[in-house]
Formats: sequence, C-alpha cells, structure tokens
Amino acid sequence: MKKILVSLADVESALNELQTVEAEIEAESAEANKVIAQARTQIVPTIAENEGLAKRLRTAIENWAEEHRNDEELFPAGRKTLELRAGTIAFRQSAPSLVLMPGWKTEDVVAELKDADAAVKKAGIKTPDPTLDKTAIKKLYDQGKIDAKGLKALGLEIQTTESLSITTKTLEAYEV
Repeated sequence: MKKILVSLADVESALNELQTVEAEIEAESAEANKVIAQARTQIVPTIAENEGLAKRLRTAIENWAEEHRNDEELFPAGRKTLELRAGTIAFRQSAPSLVLMPGWKTEDVVAELKDADAAVKKAGIKTPDPTLDKTAIKKLYDQGKIDAKGLKALGLEIQTTESLSITTKTLEAYEV
C-alpha cells in the first residue's frame, strides 16, 4: 500500500506511526533475542557434548581405517574407498607436488640450477632476484624434460601424500 502524504499534518501522522512501528520492532527483536539466548543456554552444553563425541568417534574410525588400510578384503589392490551403510571411508592421493629433499635448502637448489641444463636453468630460476620456480620445474617433469634422477641431482623430489576422509550420509538416506 502506497501512502500519499499531502500535508504537514499527514507527514506528522506518518512520522508518529513510523516511530511506533520502529519501537515495536525493537521490542519484538529484543524479546526474540532473549528467547534465542535462553534456548542457546539450554542447547549449547548438548552441542558441545555431541561435538566431543563426534571427534572421539571420528578419531576411532580414522585409527581403525589406518590399521586396516592394507586389508585386502576391505581395500583390495587399487581400491581406496569403503562404502558403508552410514557413510564412506576413503583414502585419497594428493596431486604430485615438487618438494625439497630432506637436508636441502632453496638456496642450495638455486645454486645447483645455475649449473643445470639450459632449459632447466631457464625454467627453474626466477629473475632478476634468483629464486626457485618449482611450478616451472614441475611442468618440465610433467613434460618428460627432466626425470626423477635429474630432480634428485637438484635436491628436489616429487611427493604425493595420502589423506583419509570420512563422510556420513544424511540420516534420511541412511534410514531408507
């Protein structure tokens, strides 16, 4: 409803009505916040207790999965996922990344790169301030222009890591 104000009296009346409505909104919001705060006071301890239980259960499942990672019945060769009724336990391999070998420092690798093949040297050293460009070296590795032995000579290696993920199905999906 569009209210048309014609006179100063109309504006005064509308302003009074606005003042009343805003006061009601403020009072209702304060009451709602009070009710929410009371509900939180009652619910927060339960949430904290459930979060603690969830953490303990997740840790127990992770420990079990790690202990059974090489169990051929559960995880046959090449299989990384165990589908269960209430959820999934999955081992995931990270994308290969280029890392410094133990005992090597970036400065050591940059020094080795200065004596490397021209293509590797050009890709691996950022200029003007000589720094290591691992992305460029990884690209050369992916293209087959440098192999694991060549990386090792530079103090670098390709590394992947395995991580464990636990996902639960929604209760609705679980009950079906």
